[in-house]
Order: sequence, then structure tokens, then C-alpha cells
Amino acid sequence: MASGLTSEIVLNLMRQGMRQTDIATEYGVTRQYVGKLAKQGGYESPITEVTQNLPWDVPQEYFDNTIYKYLRLHGHRMHAGVDSLSDASKAKLRAFYRKLKHFNMVVDYSPDYPQMPGVTNTPGFAYVPRVKEDGNYVIRIREGINLTSAGRKLWKMPKDLLF
Repeated sequence: MASGLTSEIVLNLMRQGMRQTDIATEYGVTRQYVGKLAKQGGYESPITEVTQNLPWDVPQEYFDNTIYKYLRLHGHRMHAGVDSLSDASKAKLRAFYRKLKHFNMVVDYSPDYPQMPGVTNTPGFAYVPRVKEDGNYVIRIREGINLTSAGRKLWKMPKDLLF
């Protein structure tokens, strides 16, 4: 493209706080092109980091699950910071945190969990009662999960719940 945009420019602008969408608008290119340049420059999306550190091996068929989306959004917040989120995403996280706190719940994954109309749109994820072993995590801490060192940070309940 003749925009003059390079991987170096994209990474520099992103370090200054510009979003890929804003860069694309400023340079008259697509957001996908900006993302491609960022990736060529070595940028790794916070969502990639979050997905790689999920404590479960979640098949793609569950990616549209409402609770899964909240969990990924939480992971994004914990990885990239609350300022990286839009106001709409912050509002979704506030609702998620309120539900976990008010009902003393955590999130768990199993293909055996059924869809719960009004709570989740597909099977696979569920809110389950918090137990002592869950500590200060937003997820169920149980045998069989893969809690990486990055995951220990990503899946903690933040001190600031955005209320």
C-alpha cells in the first residue's frame, strides 16, 4: 500500500497509546492491514496471550459462549490494563465482577456443562459456587487445569472491580 505506513511506525504509535483502528483511519488503510504490520513488527495481541494461558483446552466450538467472552475480556484487562478497554467493555466487566462477587461464584469449563438460557448461550462454561481452593481467582481451581505462571496473574480477581 502507498500509505507510507511501516511496522516500525505502527509499533511506535501503538506504544504511544493509539489503537490499531485509529492508526488505520489516520493512514487511510484497513485495521487488518495495521494488524498485519504490527504482527510483522513482533507485536503480540493481548488476546493471544490470554488465550494461550487459559487453564483449559477449550475447543473452538465454545468460543461464542457468553461466559468465555467475559473471561477473555477479564484476561485482556489483567494483561493490558483497564485503560486498554472501551467503555462498553468496562461495563461488561463490571457486570461480570458483580455476578461473581454477589453470588460468590467462579467460572469453570467442562463440555458437560449444559447451556443455561438467560445465563449462557452455549454449553461448556458455567458459574459455579466458589470454594476455599479457588482463593482469589475468577476461575475454579481444581485438578486437571493448567495454571501457567502468566495464568496465575491473568485469572486473579482484580482489586479494582470497576464499580
